[in-house]
Amino acid sequence: MKANLSLTNFPKLARFRAGNYKILVVVSIIFLSIITSIDVTAAVINVPADYPTIQQGINASADGDTVLVQPETYVENINFNGHNIVLGSLFFTTQDTSYISSTIIDGNQAGTVVKFNGNFDNTTIIAGFTIQNGRDHNYSAGIFCPEGANPSIINNIIRGNRLITEFLAGAGISCQRSSPMIANNLISQNISLGYPPGMGGGIGCFDHSNPLIRGNVIVNNSADYGYGGGIFCYDSSPIISGNIIAGNISHDGLGGGISCLYSDPIIINNTICYNTSMLGGGLYSEEPVPIVRNTIIRDNVAEEDVNFYVTPPIITYSDIGGGWAGEGNIDCDPLFCDPPSGNYYLYAGSCCIGAGQNGVDIGALGVGCYDICGNYVVGDFNGSGAFNIADIVESFSNLKTGLPDPALLCECPPNSGNQWAVAMDVNNSCGFNVADIVSGFSYLKTGSPEPTPCGICPPGEP
Repeated sequence: MKANLSLTNFPKLARFRAGNYKILVVVSIIFLSIITSIDVTAAVINVPADYPTIQQGINASADGDTVLVQPETYVENINFNGHNIVLGSLFFTTQDTSYISSTIIDGNQAGTVVKFNGNFDNTTIIAGFTIQNGRDHNYSAGIFCPEGANPSIINNIIRGNRLITEFLAGAGISCQRSSPMIANNLISQNISLGYPPGMGGGIGCFDHSNPLIRGNVIVNNSADYGYGGGIFCYDSSPIISGNIIAGNISHDGLGGGISCLYSDPIIINNTICYNTSMLGGGLYSEEPVPIVRNTIIRDNVAEEDVNFYVTPPIITYSDIGGGWAGEGNIDCDPLFCDPPSGNYYLYAGSCCIGAGQNGVDIGALGVGCYDICGNYVVGDFNGSGAFNIADIVESFSNLKTGLPDPALLCECPPNSGNQWAVAMDVNNSCGFNVADIVSGFSYLKTGSPEPTPCGICPPGEP
């Protein structure tokens, strides 16, 4: 069976509100190589039609097979045991994201939920499941990738797993001398405890692990009295790219978002906000140093958004709370669309748009809300959805008598309650006066000058 894998949809958890999902669009050509390398002649094993449990389906499979799982809750702790296969829910064949939340592998607090014992490359795939309720004292509670296991872990919900250990790291996903691809997952509400410390509430990578961590939503995980509420790296070199890392906590510890000890990760185009720790709310590092680029790190709860020991990380073209010396760095409100509901897209007027290296956007997500009024027709004074002579007449009356009120008002800054009219501002002055009427009338008569909208706020406003 040839895989039909979509990367265009994935549920995103709203910060501090479990179960409230949005669509996160992440596109990566890396997955094309996975899809095209799957053996089209391989067998498809259906669970529970062919075998009643997922583990029995895995045991019956041969390399290259697909184990396709119907929606249901499977109370199991599974192990791939060297089977180089695809394990997928019906999301894998339909791209219907509802199958991710309705096809559940529940570890029943009886150990790690999913283990990849064996040697695997990224054609071994687990996709489209909710992986929950693992509890372990030795490995990861959610997914464990030991030495030699480099699978693709994509489009899953990994939540509510609990790790208690003094050695290993990663309650949601743990990598030990392995380099899996971890992409498009929602990793949430996982807890790493220790004796102490807890390490890597969401993801842990250690002992020369070099995973690709891309396009994930890593939120509301915690490491107690330890390191890395969201991600912990020890003696590893992961690539961390395009992730939302928010609302994670390192209780009385280091690196609420990411903590790097003796590691040199590459951290590119991430949004790291609203995490909590004692030091380095967004990022804490020790030697060697991380390379950070095109990333938002701000509004974290700690003494500083970024903290380090001995040598500072190399940060460029990033938006850092409190500022950071380095080429292209800025310190400004990124204007997220709606952080309380988990929406970390940016307003069109954000300082992060086009401010990254080579003109890319800073952060994990680009524009998702266009201005504080929504999409509006420039010059549409009366709210008709078009700009015509009626708008000129009504706006002229407004200048003369104060009536009628313009149909469109904006807030500046967003959600402040401070309103200002932009409905008839056609000359980009961020105000409405007789010059707009003259410009608007000229446009309607001659087609020039083209109406130009005001920016996100009037001059002088925050």
